[in-house]
Parts: sequence; structure tokens; C-alpha cells
Amino acid sequence: MSRLDELIEKLCPDGVEMHELQELFTTRNGYTPSKSKSEFWENGTVPWFKMEDIRANGNILSDALQHVNECAVKGQLFPENSIIVATSATVGEHALITVPSLANQRFTYLMVKPEYEDRFMPKFLFYYCYKLDKYCLQNLNQSSFASVDMKKFAKFKFPVPPLE
Repeated sequence: MSRLDELIEKLCPDGVEMHELQELFTTRNGYTPSKSKSEFWENGTVPWFKMEDIRANGNILSDALQHVNECAVKGQLFPENSIIVATSATVGEHALITVPSLANQRFTYLMVKPEYEDRFMPKFLFYYCYKLDKYCLQNLNQSSFASVDMKKFAKFKFPVPPLE
């Protein structure tokens, strides 16, 4: 019996709770500040993530290749330890973002709801999102470019094991 089997037997004898994505996370789409407003892009300090960041630097990111100025931010920045999931165009990619940030419109941000923050470690969610990537690829709407069926996306289930 593996150590994982022992932990499951000890801590989860009745199985692990499963919750839908929409219950655990607040979701919002990323966006691209207007390129015609130079003040949005000059001397930027806010990381603005796009697919090239994942390709160049992997799936756990603390800085972006491009930055926007704070005046380009609509409302609030997405919080640190959010996960970006590609839900259109290049579907099947995600990254854990460890700093407050923005991302382009090809990504949907997953932000753990406050009532669940103490139930997860960010890296657990990050690793489980590899299953979400596969699920997204199996649940596409086809038009001029692929996009994830967001109703099905909201129904994807995450395990909520004890932190131990």
C-alpha cells in the first residue's frame, strides 16, 4: 500500500468531496487594454500574461513578457495565486500566476472564493488543472476558432481532500 493510499484510507474513508468549478471559484475573463492608448502600455509595471509567457517560461509564472500601466486596469487586478486557463484559441493550457496581474482575453481566471481559500494549496489546484485542460479540449464550441463550452466548464468537478 502506498503512502497516498494510507492517507486516503485514514483521512477520507468515505471518499473525497467533489465540488463544481462554479462553486469553488470566481471566474473572470482577461482582457487587452486598448493598444491605441499609448499611456496604457508605456512604463507598465503590471504583468500582462498571454500564451507566449507560458511557452517561454512555463506554467508557474511570477512575471510577464509584457506589462501595462496601472491606468489600463479595469477595476482590480486579478489576485496572486490565481490560475489562468486558455478557454479560446489555444485551448488546453493553464498557468499558476503568483503575482497580482492581468491576462489577455484568451484566458479565464480562476480565483478561489474566500470561503474555500483555507481548503486548498494553490499548487494542488494548479496540478489538478491538467485534468481541466483535457476536459476543456473535449468540450469545445467550434466557430472561426475553438472556444470552451463555458456552461460545461462551470460544471467541471474538483476534489476537495483534507489539507493533511
